Amino acid sequence: MAIESLRNLRNLGQELFELGPKGTAFRVAWEISRHRGFRRSGHRPPENDGPQRASRDLWMAHLPFPDPIAAADAVRDRINPDALHRLLVTADRALPGEIECFGRWPARFGEPIDWHRNPLTGAQWPASTPSRFALAGRDRTGDVKLCWEVARFPHAYHMARCAAFFPETAPRFARALTRQIRDFNLANKCGYGIHWASGQEVVFRLLAWLFCADTLLTRAESNVGGLLQHAIPDFERYLKLRSM
Repeated sequence: MAIESLRNLRNLGQELFELGPKGTAFRVAWEISRHRGFRRSGHRPPENDGPQRASRDLWMAHLPFPDPIAAADAVRDRINPDALHRLLVTADRALPGEIECFGRWPARFGEPIDWHRNPLTGAQWPASTPSRFALAGRDRTGDVKLCWEVARFPHAYHMARCAAFFPETAPRFARALTRQIRDFNLANKCGYGIHWASGQEVVFRLLAWLFCADTLLTRAESNVGGLLQHAIPDFERYLKLRSM
């Protein structure tokens, strides 16, 4: 069963790679619309586990990820212990807002994270400017990719994977990610600011949230469905507007 789940995960990764950002965005929007259609029609996708899965919500139950603990155990003997230690250190550093950017460079974004501050210069991108105009000040604010990187939530992958290899860390990482996702949604109204200026960045963020939701948050955060259900309509509305 675990082998089959891992095979499905590899197939999903290959599919997303072949679809590219635009194809992935369409797939995400289609899946959301599909499951909303179930809700409006009164029908539900088939369930195997009964009412006890209610806390995961129906749409969460269909994410194609394997059990994280089983996946970690299956590959643990192939990973250098030093690499697992570095993963733990990287994830822990993200708790106070020191995020590993671009896979190699740690940047301090603060706690709570300042989603609009350039970590090199301290310059601020405006949060209330409509997204189609949000990049106009790049000459004085600096490279927008420095802020886009933290909003991709690369640390969500670090924390979720770390919690799979070190299950005792799951509660603290789940609390931190839950808080950061809520803070992001409060600080970034849909359609405004730099974090809604690029469809690619929006899709990268959604993929990170879905991965950490299934891999970590459903094990340690009881209201994960409510957390993401408030955010996903924004993604759906944005993707529909971009496709018009």
